[in-house]
Amino acid sequence: MYELETAKFRFDCIHKTLPKPLMEHFTLYTAYHDHNTRQSHAPHVKKRRTCLASNSILHQGPAIWGNVHPKVKNIATQKLFVRSVKSVYIDSL
Repeated sequence: MYELETAKFRFDCIHKTLPKPLMEHFTLYTAYHDHNTRQSHAPHVKKRRTCLASNSILHQGPAIWGNVHPKVKNIATQKLFVRSVKSVYIDSL
C-alpha cells in the first residue's frame, strides 16, 4: 500500500500535478548536467544526514519509482496508472 501511494506521488510529480511547494523538493539530473546522460531524466536524490531522512518520501520515492515497470511509467492518466500498477503487482504474486 505504501509503495502504491509513493508511486502515485511520483507520478503526480513527473506530470507536474502536485502543488508548487511540493514540486520544489524534486529535481531531475538534467538540472545538474548540461549534456545528455543515461540518467538525465531520473530523479535526483539528495544526500541524507539521518536515518529519519532515509525513510522520507523524498528519499524513498525515486527508489520505488525505479521499481515500477517501464510500460506502466508511460501511462498518461493516474487512474489507469494505479490500475496497471495493481495488476502488475498481482501478476507478480
